[in-house]
Amino acid sequence: MIARWFGTIQPGQVSAAMVSNINLLPTLIEIAGGEAPTDLDGHSFKQVLLGQSSNHRRQIYTVHNRDGEMNVFPQRGLRDHRYQYVLNLNSKDKFTTYFTKVEGIPERHGEVWNSWIEKARTDANTTDLIDLIENHPAEELFDLEIDPYQVQQLSRPTGSS
Repeated sequence: MIARWFGTIQPGQVSAAMVSNINLLPTLIEIAGGEAPTDLDGHSFKQVLLGQSSNHRRQIYTVHNRDGEMNVFPQRGLRDHRYQYVLNLNSKDKFTTYFTKVEGIPERHGEVWNSWIEKARTDANTTDLIDLIENHPAEELFDLEIDPYQVQQLSRPTGSS
């Protein structure tokens, strides 16, 4: 997340605090001087923005739903400061998104994806990268301390493809 608040957030401030979209509403309510309802799932991270705290949540849950023809690979995830677990609900399908299915969509970087596909014809590393992007097992588990880019799975759980 990138935040900018002139005169309040120090330029260049970086935090490893984990926040999620559900934390935005209570944060904005608190910043505006209000008190967020107690029945919200999220919690204000104003103290993180002010540099007064470096922690917010112990873990976050993630969701990626399908939206029609482009993102047809729903995922669920759980992440803490060290590990990321991903459940791929349609793991037999090829992962697609607006980055990979770009033909006919203005300003979607089709030339970038197509250059990777072209390079994969003669370069094994690029072929591996394309495979990593397009093919996911049913479950994925990554150690973010040793693999921050989530390239090497710790193990393939039973039942994975």
